[in-house]
Amino acid sequence: MACGPSVEPTCNDRYNKKFQADSIASTDKTKEGCFCPHGTTLFNTVYDTCVTSCDCVGPDGKPKQPGDTWTSGCDKCLCDKDSMSIRCEPAVCPPVQSPNCSESGQQLVNKTDSCCTTSSCECNVSLCPPLKTCPVGYERNITYGICCQSYTCVHKDVCVYDMKEYEIGAKIPTSQTTSEPPLEKPEISLRTTAALFGAGQPSGTTFIRVDTL
Repeated sequence: MACGPSVEPTCNDRYNKKFQADSIASTDKTKEGCFCPHGTTLFNTVYDTCVTSCDCVGPDGKPKQPGDTWTSGCDKCLCDKDSMSIRCEPAVCPPVQSPNCSESGQQLVNKTDSCCTTSSCECNVSLCPPLKTCPVGYERNITYGICCQSYTCVHKDVCVYDMKEYEIGAKIPTSQTTSEPPLEKPEISLRTTAALFGAGQPSGTTFIRVDTL
């Protein structure tokens, strides 16, 4: 409407009474502007909203129509059509089902979203197994999981000698130490021959010949 009272009534009775007390005749005067149509009321001077009922006000200070529902904190609220008042009840959360967090590196995490608790599996790399070191002749096989890498040692197609790997068919150098067999303790045989030689030899002289075998 292009023409209306100089002080337009709102849903705030205190506001209306204040201006009526300040200027009793202000409601009888009209002015040009933009006003709510007949059958509606300006909600307040902050929101340019025309409402058919002034009974329900939401937590944000905005008007709520009969039958409107909204969530305020952990409550579900309704602007009741019969009583034209706000009725709130605690929000009903769905049952919490714990997921199976059996994969390596997974852990169960509970989170509260608004008012309801939800459970989920999240990765924690600190729970992953350490890097595996394989022995000579084996190589590390990596398998990628949801959160971690798993390791297994797979035998390589090689030969292992003296903690070194050699391809099949390759010649393996070996250290050969050539040494003479140890000397045996010699056996000494004494063959004593008592012989008297010809003339000129002293009588009673004995000669000993030593043979080393």
